[in-house]
Amino acid sequence: MTYTQKPAVSTTGPERVFRMKDPTKITCDKCQETITMNRTNMMYHANTRHGKYILFSCKACDRTYTKIAKKDPMKHIQSKHPNPDGSTNYI
Repeated sequence: MTYTQKPAVSTTGPERVFRMKDPTKITCDKCQETITMNRTNMMYHANTRHGKYILFSCKACDRTYTKIAKKDPMKHIQSKHPNPDGSTNYI
């Protein structure tokens, strides 16, 4: 992925000064879509547009999850694989 930068213009002085803003967005090399430079957004984009990457898996039944949301595998473990005392192990 490559960075995109937009120039910021300042007109407070007698001459115009061009400054480069910090990169806040990136462009995907595969599809040229611009996305916010945030780890979650980049993972979501790659997973939904370019492939289904396994992010979480259940060790008890080998079920895999391709969504970023950690709550889905946690709910699965709570409902399908609780310990005899009612507690759960997420490791």
